Amino acid sequence: MPRWPHRCLHLSLSAALAALAVVILVPEAAHAAATADQLVRESLLRGYTTQDAERRYRELQNRQVTASTPAANAMASSLGALAANMERRMKESNDRFDRFYALMEAGLDVPMQVQSDLDTVRKMFADVVDTDDYNMAVRRRLVEYALHQRALSNRVFPQPDPARAAQVLRLNAYDPAEFHPWSAHMLAKLYLTGRGVPRDEGEAFYLLDSCGRPAARFVDSVGWSVPADKLACALTLAQALRYGWGTPVNPSRADNLEQIVVREYRNLTGKNLSVAEVREVLR
Repeated sequence: MPRWPHRCLHLSLSAALAALAVVILVPEAAHAAATADQLVRESLLRGYTTQDAERRYRELQNRQVTASTPAANAMASSLGALAANMERRMKESNDRFDRFYALMEAGLDVPMQVQSDLDTVRKMFADVVDTDDYNMAVRRRLVEYALHQRALSNRVFPQPDPARAAQVLRLNAYDPAEFHPWSAHMLAKLYLTGRGVPRDEGEAFYLLDSCGRPAARFVDSVGWSVPADKLACALTLAQALRYGWGTPVNPSRADNLEQIVVREYRNLTGKNLSVAEVREVLR
């Protein structure tokens, strides 16, 4: 499955402008030029012999071409400058996309102080939510902004929008082919609190059980190694078992799951932390 949105192919701006000029000029200007040309030929033939008229016609054409060359060059220069400027802006936009993707993949904040930056972020969100291809880091960032969990969230969502967050989370919380434990975990917490969705502890437990079970060495169904997200979900699943959120209370299973998390975290990081300390690190 592709993780990066497909980039749209752009036509050459120079070619597009040239084509536009042809579309505009040919139907009217070209017809008028042909008519004028014919009138010139007929006028010359009335005053001179055929051979002399043809010579004078060629001289007239040469003078017209010479006279029009500066204007033609100026027009070509203007169109070229316009195309170059538009191509430069497109490149800057593409560069900004690449830079913002890299920042989101690394979990870092992106700048959104100017309108062009904000427009880029919104376009990125549209690309990875409204199409079949997606980048999980970008969907994750959209959810964080919708829940006001990051700096500058209000630039994208003036008010928290948990319903929008839930909509995006569902894209990777249920389908086995596109499953991601972070999405299932976050959506479960929304169901537990009733934010953006009806409060439903049974649905929350179902989602926690799907992302928090210590199966497949904490690697998700599409093959991405996401140990931190799996371990965080497992700890919330342990709490659901301990307190009976959508399931019968089962403290022994909760204890066992927490010990698995502590052991897996130690294997991953070399740090021997308590359950409470691991929960604080992964929250």
